[in-house]
Amino acid sequence: MGWLKFTLTLPREDVGSMERDLEALGAVSVSLTDAADEPIMEPDPGEAPLWSRAVMSALFEDREGVGDDLRGLAARWRQSMVGGLEDLEISRLEDRDWSETWREGLAPRCFSERLWVTPSYARPPEDGRPVLVIDPGLAFGSGIHPTTTLCLSWLSGLDLEGAVVADYGCGCGILALAALRLGAGQVIAVDHDPQALVSTRDNLARNDIGPERIWIGPPDEVPQLHCDLVVANIFSRVLTMLSDELTRLVATDGQLGLSGMLPAQCDAVKGSFASFQFDQSTTLEGWSLLVGRRGVAA
Repeated sequence: MGWLKFTLTLPREDVGSMERDLEALGAVSVSLTDAADEPIMEPDPGEAPLWSRAVMSALFEDREGVGDDLRGLAARWRQSMVGGLEDLEISRLEDRDWSETWREGLAPRCFSERLWVTPSYARPPEDGRPVLVIDPGLAFGSGIHPTTTLCLSWLSGLDLEGAVVADYGCGCGILALAALRLGAGQVIAVDHDPQALVSTRDNLARNDIGPERIWIGPPDEVPQLHCDLVVANIFSRVLTMLSDELTRLVATDGQLGLSGMLPAQCDAVKGSFASFQFDQSTTLEGWSLLVGRRGVAA
């Protein structure tokens, strides 16, 4: 099956409306990248900032009439959009190597040779390994960003059978749901953003995972649990702000995985978690993962 990729540059204030229109036309994924070299490194908790102008890419099945629908949509938006559309392109993606297209949300990926993460429109090999279905979206990840890849690879290499796991800053819930697929007995998924909690619940239903093994909610309602493992894929400044809260969640001799920081920020993050002995540091494409264990005296 072929695909159509629709790409355009547009102002921040029009992103939400364009995403809804593209999804109404049948987009299987919508993603954003920076159009103006405006890095957003450290948003505050609960914020989801966007660049002033963004490159939006949407993927469609190459069915009859979809190209005309997209051109018609672009013509309507050109007339109504104050900031204007730029660099609009409709291109075909055919006969491509799946292993080379995972960054576009097209291909299934296997983490630590143990867990498949796949969009709903691509089928992973039927090899008996657990599968997690997560479609790429505008605001939340699907394993594409290096920090998420680091966390998924780490989780997939652990024995989580029966474990109590917390995913703090869960976004679309990919790490929380991965832990469930990998055998965790109980998971809590925490986020400040109500839309993240909605997205996590949607992905829970999409994967036909029963809700009895997962709690999903905001930080001020987190159950009083001591977790065998806590993972937090958040920016470094927020990790340090949440150090006491994250520490309280980790059981004695439990593990803590922290990602979302640059290598130069690792020492500062470690300094905020004095109760932990960090014995693992992994870097991928300029981002780092720290893994530590909570000491008995903490």
